Amino acid sequence: MSEAFGLKPGDVVSYNVEDYVVESQTSYTSPRLSWMEWMLNSGDTDSRLAAALIGSQVYVGRPCFLEGRPGDQTVRVEGALYDLKLSGRADASMLYDTGATRFDRAEFWHYRDSAGRLIATRRGHLGEWALSLEPVDPAMLEVYGA
Repeated sequence: MSEAFGLKPGDVVSYNVEDYVVESQTSYTSPRLSWMEWMLNSGDTDSRLAAALIGSQVYVGRPCFLEGRPGDQTVRVEGALYDLKLSGRADASMLYDTGATRFDRAEFWHYRDSAGRLIATRRGHLGEWALSLEPVDPAMLEVYGA
C-alpha cells in the first residue's frame, strides 16, 4: 500500500493471508483534520475490515462495540479504556464499488489508549459506527487492481 490514495472501490487487498474487496472509500474533511477510510469485505459478513489513512499513518482494524457514548471523555472497548483526543464535524465524500457516490456531514470522535490504538467513531445519515484501529506498516497490505 505504498500509494494509499490509489486504493479504490473494487480493488482486492490481501491482509494477514486473507483477501478483501474494497467496498467503499470515504474522504473526511474538517477544519482540524482530514483523513481517508476504506471498508473491505472478504465475502463473509463476520470478516469485515477497515483501513484508514490519518496523516501519514495507516491503520487497520474492525468494527467494534463501544461501551459508553460518543463524546464521553472515556470509553471502553473489549475491556480497554480509551481517552477522547479529538472530536468535531467533517464533510464526508463516499464512493462505492457500484460507482455510486454520496455526500454527508458526519460527527466524529477519536479515542486513543496508552498503546496508540485508535477507536474512531462516526455518526452521520447512514447511522453510527465505531472502528477499532491499530497502526500498521503499509507493507502489510498488498493491493491488487480490480
